[in-house]
Amino acid sequence: MVPVQRITTIDHGQEWVSGIVAKNPFIRDILNDELSVWKPNSALPLAVALAQAKSVRRAPESDLFDVALQILKEWYAGLATESVTLEYGQKQFNEHLATLRERSVLQDRRFRSVLLESWLIGYERTKSPEEWSSLLFSAAIKRIRIPDSLQKGSEDQGGQAKVFRTVSGDRSLAYRVTLLEGAESRKRFAETSELLEILRERMKEGGEGSQYLFRLDEIGLSALNDNEAVQVYRWIDGFDLGQKLGQIPSSFVVDLGIKLAKAINFLHTSNILHRDIRPNNIILKEESAEPVVIDFGFARRMNQDSHTSLASEYSAPEVRCDRPTWTRGADIYSLGAT
Repeated sequence: MVPVQRITTIDHGQEWVSGIVAKNPFIRDILNDELSVWKPNSALPLAVALAQAKSVRRAPESDLFDVALQILKEWYAGLATESVTLEYGQKQFNEHLATLRERSVLQDRRFRSVLLESWLIGYERTKSPEEWSSLLFSAAIKRIRIPDSLQKGSEDQGGQAKVFRTVSGDRSLAYRVTLLEGAESRKRFAETSELLEILRERMKEGGEGSQYLFRLDEIGLSALNDNEAVQVYRWIDGFDLGQKLGQIPSSFVVDLGIKLAKAINFLHTSNILHRDIRPNNIILKEESAEPVVIDFGFARRMNQDSHTSLASEYSAPEVRCDRPTWTRGADIYSLGAT
Protein backbone atom coordinates (compact mmCIF):
# COMPACT_ATOMS: atom_id res chain seq x y z
CA MET A 1 0.00 0.00 0.00
CA VAL A 2 1.30 3.46 -0.93
CA PRO A 3 1.85 5.67 2.17
CA VAL A 4 -0.10 8.90 2.18
CA GLN A 5 0.42 12.14 4.06
CA ARG A 6 -2.66 14.24 3.48
CA ILE A 7 -6.19 13.77 2.24
CA THR A 8 -7.69 16.89 0.78
CA THR A 9 -11.27 15.89 -0.06
CA ILE A 10 -13.81 13.09 0.16
CA ASP A 11 -16.18 12.87 -2.79
CA HIS A 12 -18.89 10.16 -2.66
CA GLY A 13 -16.66 7.99 -0.52
CA GLN A 14 -13.55 8.50 -2.72
CA GLU A 15 -10.26 9.51 -1.12
CA TRP A 16 -8.21 12.05 -3.06
CA VAL A 17 -4.64 12.16 -1.77
CA SER A 18 -2.63 15.25 -2.70
CA GLY A 19 -4.53 15.37 -5.97
CA ILE A 20 -3.95 11.65 -6.72
CA VAL A 21 -6.46 8.88 -6.29
CA ALA A 22 -5.12 6.10 -4.06
CA LYS A 23 -4.77 2.55 -5.46
CA ASN A 24 -7.95 1.47 -3.62
CA PRO A 25 -9.83 4.72 -4.24
CA PHE A 26 -13.13 4.15 -2.45
CA ILE A 27 -13.25 3.98 1.31
CA ARG A 28 -16.71 2.50 0.90
CA ASP A 29 -15.26 -0.60 -0.86
CA ILE A 30 -14.75 -2.31 2.48
CA LEU A 31 -18.57 -2.62 2.52
CA ASN A 32 -18.91 -3.52 -1.16
CA ASP A 33 -19.72 -7.08 -2.30
CA GLU A 34 -18.66 -6.61 -5.95
CA LEU A 35 -15.40 -5.63 -7.62
CA SER A 36 -16.60 -3.54 -10.56
CA VAL A 37 -19.92 -2.06 -9.35
CA TRP A 38 -21.35 -0.71 -6.10
CA LYS A 39 -23.30 -3.48 -4.40
CA PRO A 40 -23.45 -2.68 -0.68
CA ASN A 41 -23.27 -5.47 1.85
CA SER A 42 -26.40 -5.97 3.93
CA ALA A 43 -24.41 -4.89 7.03
CA LEU A 44 -24.23 -1.31 5.69
CA PRO A 45 -27.40 -0.05 7.47
CA LEU A 46 -25.92 -1.15 10.81
CA ALA A 47 -22.68 0.68 10.01
CA VAL A 48 -24.69 3.83 9.20
CA ALA A 49 -26.70 3.44 12.42
CA LEU A 50 -23.53 3.04 14.49
CA ALA A 51 -22.01 6.16 12.93
CA GLN A 52 -25.16 8.16 13.63
CA ALA A 53 -25.46 6.78 17.16
CA LYS A 54 -21.97 8.00 17.93
CA SER A 55 -21.81 11.33 16.11
CA VAL A 56 -25.43 12.50 15.85
CA ARG A 57 -26.97 11.12 19.03
CA ARG A 58 -23.75 11.34 21.04
CA ALA A 59 -24.21 7.88 22.54
CA PRO A 60 -21.51 6.88 25.03
CA GLU A 61 -19.39 3.96 23.88
CA SER A 62 -21.01 1.64 26.42
CA ASP A 63 -24.49 2.35 24.93
CA LEU A 64 -23.45 2.51 21.28
CA PHE A 65 -24.92 -0.84 20.22
CA ASP A 66 -28.22 -0.29 22.02
CA VAL A 67 -28.69 3.16 20.48
CA ALA A 68 -27.76 1.87 17.00
CA LEU A 69 -30.32 -0.92 17.28
CA GLN A 70 -32.96 1.62 18.33
CA ILE A 71 -32.12 3.77 15.29
CA LEU A 72 -32.55 0.75 13.01
CA LYS A 73 -35.90 -0.08 14.57
CA GLU A 74 -37.02 3.52 14.00
CA TRP A 75 -36.03 3.30 10.34
CA TYR A 76 -37.96 0.06 9.87
CA ALA A 77 -40.98 1.48 11.70
CA GLY A 78 -40.96 4.28 9.13
CA LEU A 79 -41.23 1.71 6.32
CA ALA A 80 -44.18 -0.11 7.90
CA THR A 81 -47.50 -0.12 6.11
CA GLU A 82 -50.86 -1.51 7.07
CA SER A 83 -49.93 -4.86 5.58
CA VAL A 84 -46.13 -5.08 5.86
CA THR A 85 -43.78 -4.82 8.81
CA LEU A 86 -40.07 -5.40 8.28
CA GLU A 87 -38.27 -6.30 11.47
CA TYR A 88 -34.62 -5.91 12.42
CA GLY A 89 -33.93 -7.88 15.57
CA GLN A 90 -31.00 -8.98 17.68
CA LYS A 91 -30.22 -11.89 15.37
CA GLN A 92 -29.69 -9.65 12.33
CA PHE A 93 -27.79 -7.18 14.51
CA ASN A 94 -25.35 -9.87 15.70
CA GLU A 95 -24.83 -11.27 12.19
CA HIS A 96 -24.13 -7.85 10.69
CA LEU A 97 -21.94 -6.82 13.61
CA ALA A 98 -19.81 -9.93 13.00
CA THR A 99 -19.52 -8.91 9.32
CA LEU A 100 -18.35 -5.39 10.25
CA ARG A 101 -15.70 -6.86 12.51
CA GLU A 102 -14.59 -9.44 9.93
CA ARG A 103 -14.14 -6.66 7.38
CA SER A 104 -12.22 -4.53 9.88
CA VAL A 105 -14.82 -1.77 9.84
CA LEU A 106 -14.98 -1.94 13.63
CA GLN A 107 -12.50 -2.69 16.35
CA ASP A 108 -14.35 -3.28 19.58
CA ARG A 109 -16.88 -0.42 19.52
CA ARG A 110 -14.85 2.02 17.41
CA PHE A 111 -14.51 2.63 13.69
CA ARG A 112 -11.05 1.84 12.42
CA SER A 113 -11.29 4.65 9.84
CA VAL A 114 -12.39 8.18 10.70
CA LEU A 115 -12.94 8.84 7.00
CA LEU A 116 -15.26 5.86 6.64
CA GLU A 117 -17.15 6.94 9.75
CA SER A 118 -17.61 10.44 8.30
CA TRP A 119 -18.88 9.01 5.01
CA LEU A 120 -21.35 6.74 6.84
CA ILE A 121 -22.82 9.62 8.86
CA GLY A 122 -24.20 11.26 5.73
CA TYR A 123 -24.91 8.14 3.69
CA GLU A 124 -28.66 7.99 4.37
CA ARG A 125 -29.17 11.62 3.30
CA THR A 126 -27.40 11.11 -0.04
CA LYS A 127 -29.66 8.27 -1.18
CA SER A 128 -33.10 8.43 -2.74
CA PRO A 129 -35.93 7.06 -0.57
CA GLU A 130 -36.25 4.07 -2.91
CA GLU A 131 -32.52 3.22 -2.72
CA TRP A 132 -32.48 3.52 1.06
CA SER A 133 -35.67 1.47 1.45
CA SER A 134 -34.27 -1.23 -0.82
CA LEU A 135 -31.11 -1.45 1.28
CA LEU A 136 -33.09 -1.71 4.52
CA PHE A 137 -35.30 -4.35 2.94
CA SER A 138 -32.25 -6.43 2.00
CA ALA A 139 -30.79 -6.16 5.48
CA ALA A 140 -33.96 -7.31 7.26
CA ILE A 141 -34.88 -10.30 5.12
CA LYS A 142 -33.32 -13.71 5.64
CA ARG A 143 -30.67 -14.75 3.11
CA ILE A 144 -30.81 -18.22 1.54
CA ARG A 145 -27.91 -19.90 -0.22
CA ILE A 146 -28.99 -22.08 -3.13
CA PRO A 147 -26.96 -25.32 -3.41
CA ASP A 148 -24.46 -25.33 -6.26
CA SER A 149 -25.80 -28.55 -7.74
CA LEU A 150 -29.53 -28.70 -8.24
CA GLN A 151 -31.72 -31.02 -10.25
CA LYS A 152 -34.20 -29.02 -12.33
CA GLY A 153 -37.68 -29.71 -11.04
CA SER A 154 -40.22 -31.19 -13.39
CA GLU A 155 -42.68 -28.53 -12.23
CA ASP A 156 -40.48 -25.71 -13.53
CA GLN A 157 -42.96 -22.90 -14.06
CA GLY A 158 -41.01 -20.83 -16.57
CA GLY A 159 -41.38 -17.07 -16.80
CA GLN A 160 -40.12 -15.26 -13.75
CA ALA A 161 -40.31 -18.26 -11.38
CA LYS A 162 -38.11 -21.36 -11.56
CA VAL A 163 -38.30 -24.43 -9.36
CA PHE A 164 -35.32 -26.65 -8.60
CA ARG A 165 -35.11 -29.91 -6.69
CA THR A 166 -32.41 -31.16 -4.32
CA VAL A 167 -32.00 -33.68 -1.52
CA SER A 168 -30.92 -32.66 1.97
CA GLY A 169 -30.34 -35.64 4.25
CA ASP A 170 -33.49 -37.72 4.09
CA ARG A 171 -35.61 -34.84 2.78
CA SER A 172 -36.38 -33.88 -0.80
CA LEU A 173 -36.63 -30.09 -1.11
CA ALA A 174 -37.82 -27.63 -3.75
CA TYR A 175 -36.19 -24.22 -4.27
CA ARG A 176 -38.57 -21.76 -5.92
CA VAL A 177 -36.66 -18.74 -7.23
CA THR A 178 -38.60 -15.64 -8.33
CA LEU A 179 -37.23 -12.46 -9.87
CA LEU A 180 -38.09 -9.26 -7.99
CA GLU A 181 -38.53 -6.35 -10.38
CA GLY A 182 -38.98 -2.98 -8.72
CA ALA A 183 -40.45 -1.72 -5.47
CA GLU A 184 -43.93 -3.20 -6.01
CA SER A 185 -42.67 -6.77 -6.42
CA ARG A 186 -40.48 -6.33 -3.32
CA LYS A 187 -43.50 -5.15 -1.37
CA ARG A 188 -45.52 -8.18 -2.49
CA PHE A 189 -42.65 -10.47 -1.53
CA ALA A 190 -42.44 -8.87 1.93
CA GLU A 191 -46.17 -9.44 2.39
CA THR A 192 -45.92 -13.06 1.26
CA SER A 193 -42.87 -13.66 3.42
CA GLU A 194 -44.58 -12.33 6.53
CA LEU A 195 -47.74 -14.35 5.82
CA LEU A 196 -45.91 -17.62 5.19
CA GLU A 197 -43.87 -17.23 8.36
CA ILE A 198 -47.14 -16.84 10.28
CA LEU A 199 -48.56 -19.91 8.55
CA ARG A 200 -45.43 -21.95 9.24
CA GLU A 201 -45.59 -21.20 12.95
CA ARG A 202 -49.31 -21.99 13.00
CA MET A 203 -48.70 -25.33 11.26
CA LYS A 204 -46.16 -26.32 13.90
CA GLU A 205 -49.06 -26.39 16.34
CA GLY A 206 -50.89 -28.80 14.04
CA GLY A 207 -54.64 -28.87 13.59
CA GLU A 208 -57.15 -30.53 11.30
CA GLY A 209 -56.44 -29.59 7.69
CA SER A 210 -52.82 -28.51 8.18
CA GLN A 211 -51.63 -31.85 6.78
CA TYR A 212 -53.06 -30.87 3.40
CA LEU A 213 -50.96 -27.69 3.03
CA PHE A 214 -47.47 -27.46 1.58
CA ARG A 215 -44.56 -27.44 4.07
CA LEU A 216 -42.39 -24.33 3.95
CA ASP A 217 -38.85 -24.64 5.30
CA GLU A 218 -37.42 -21.20 4.56
CA ILE A 219 -38.25 -17.98 2.74
CA GLY A 220 -35.89 -15.10 2.02
CA LEU A 221 -33.61 -13.45 -0.51
CA SER A 222 -30.90 -15.21 -2.44
CA ALA A 223 -27.50 -14.91 -0.75
CA LEU A 224 -26.04 -14.04 -4.15
CA ASN A 225 -28.67 -11.77 -5.65
CA ASP A 226 -30.82 -9.13 -3.91
CA ASN A 227 -33.32 -9.34 -6.76
CA GLU A 228 -34.16 -13.02 -6.31
CA ALA A 229 -36.72 -14.26 -3.79
CA VAL A 230 -36.32 -17.86 -2.64
CA GLN A 231 -38.81 -20.26 -1.09
CA VAL A 232 -37.60 -23.62 0.20
CA TYR A 233 -40.31 -26.20 0.76
CA ARG A 234 -40.82 -29.97 0.87
CA TRP A 235 -40.85 -31.53 -2.57
CA ILE A 236 -44.02 -33.48 -3.34
CA ASP A 237 -43.83 -36.47 -5.67
CA GLY A 238 -47.12 -36.47 -7.51
CA PHE A 239 -49.17 -34.60 -10.12
CA ASP A 240 -51.48 -31.63 -10.10
CA LEU A 241 -55.24 -32.13 -10.07
CA GLY A 242 -55.53 -30.38 -13.43
CA GLN A 243 -53.98 -33.43 -15.10
CA LYS A 244 -56.77 -35.68 -13.80
CA LEU A 245 -59.88 -33.63 -14.55
CA GLY A 246 -62.72 -35.87 -15.69
CA GLN A 247 -60.82 -39.01 -14.70
CA ILE A 248 -61.59 -39.13 -10.95
CA PRO A 249 -64.38 -41.40 -9.62
CA SER A 250 -67.19 -39.67 -7.71
CA SER A 251 -66.37 -41.44 -4.44
CA PHE A 252 -62.84 -40.04 -4.56
CA VAL A 253 -64.13 -36.56 -5.43
CA VAL A 254 -66.20 -36.52 -2.21
CA ASP A 255 -63.20 -37.57 -0.10
CA LEU A 256 -60.98 -35.04 -1.87
CA GLY A 257 -63.48 -32.23 -1.32
CA ILE A 258 -63.69 -32.96 2.42
CA LYS A 259 -59.91 -32.87 2.82
CA LEU A 260 -59.50 -29.68 0.82
CA ALA A 261 -62.33 -28.03 2.77
CA LYS A 262 -60.41 -28.82 5.97
CA ALA A 263 -57.27 -27.28 4.49
CA ILE A 264 -59.11 -24.09 3.53
CA ASN A 265 -60.76 -23.92 6.94
CA PHE A 266 -57.34 -24.19 8.58
CA LEU A 267 -56.16 -21.23 6.50
CA HIS A 268 -59.24 -19.18 7.34
CA THR A 269 -58.95 -19.86 11.08
CA SER A 270 -55.34 -18.68 10.71
CA ASN A 271 -56.68 -15.40 9.22
CA ILE A 272 -55.34 -16.25 5.74
CA LEU A 273 -57.04 -16.23 2.33
CA HIS A 274 -55.39 -18.37 -0.37
CA ARG A 275 -57.13 -16.50 -3.24
CA ASP A 276 -55.97 -18.86 -6.00
CA ILE A 277 -57.59 -22.24 -5.37
CA ARG A 278 -57.69 -24.14 -8.67
CA PRO A 279 -56.76 -27.61 -9.96
CA ASN A 280 -53.18 -26.67 -10.90
CA ASN A 281 -52.52 -25.53 -7.32
CA ILE A 282 -53.53 -28.86 -5.79
CA ILE A 283 -51.00 -31.70 -5.89
CA LEU A 284 -52.07 -35.31 -5.41
CA LYS A 285 -49.32 -37.35 -3.76
CA GLU A 286 -48.08 -40.18 -5.92
CA GLU A 287 -48.22 -42.88 -3.22
CA SER A 288 -51.36 -41.96 -1.28
CA ALA A 289 -53.29 -39.57 -3.57
CA GLU A 290 -53.60 -37.23 -0.57
CA PRO A 291 -54.11 -33.61 -1.70
CA VAL A 292 -51.67 -30.79 -0.92
CA VAL A 293 -52.53 -27.12 -1.53
CA ILE A 294 -49.58 -25.20 -2.98
CA ASP A 295 -48.68 -21.76 -4.44
CA PHE A 296 -49.39 -19.00 -1.92
CA GLY A 297 -48.19 -16.21 -4.21
CA PHE A 298 -51.59 -14.45 -4.09
CA ALA A 299 -52.37 -15.29 -0.45
CA ARG A 300 -53.16 -12.41 1.90
CA ARG A 301 -54.37 -11.87 5.44
CA MET A 302 -58.12 -11.46 5.82
CA ASN A 303 -57.93 -8.00 7.36
CA GLN A 304 -55.69 -6.70 4.57
CA ASP A 305 -57.18 -4.50 1.86
CA SER A 306 -56.52 -5.76 -1.64
CA HIS A 307 -57.48 -4.43 -5.06
CA THR A 308 -56.16 -7.44 -6.99
CA SER A 309 -58.67 -8.73 -9.50
CA LEU A 310 -58.42 -12.33 -10.77
CA ALA A 311 -60.20 -13.45 -13.90
CA SER A 312 -59.63 -17.20 -13.55
CA GLU A 313 -62.54 -19.46 -14.43
CA TYR A 314 -62.31 -20.71 -10.83
CA SER A 315 -62.55 -17.21 -9.30
CA ALA A 316 -65.70 -15.95 -7.60
CA PRO A 317 -67.70 -13.28 -9.51
CA GLU A 318 -67.03 -10.65 -6.83
CA VAL A 319 -63.24 -10.82 -7.41
CA ARG A 320 -63.34 -10.64 -11.22
CA CYS A 321 -64.52 -7.02 -11.27
CA ASP A 322 -62.64 -3.70 -11.06
CA ARG A 323 -63.34 -3.40 -7.33
CA PRO A 324 -62.93 -6.96 -6.02
CA THR A 325 -64.23 -8.05 -2.61
CA TRP A 326 -62.05 -10.71 -0.99
CA THR A 327 -63.66 -12.82 1.74
CA ARG A 328 -63.73 -16.43 2.89
CA GLY A 329 -66.54 -16.91 0.39
CA ALA A 330 -64.19 -16.31 -2.55
CA ASP A 331 -61.95 -19.22 -1.47
CA ILE A 332 -64.97 -21.45 -0.87
CA TYR A 333 -66.38 -20.61 -4.33
CA SER A 334 -63.02 -21.49 -5.93
CA LEU A 335 -62.93 -24.78 -4.07
CA GLY A 336 -66.42 -25.64 -5.31
CA ALA A 337 -65.53 -24.64 -8.88
CA THR A 338 -62.42 -26.82 -8.69
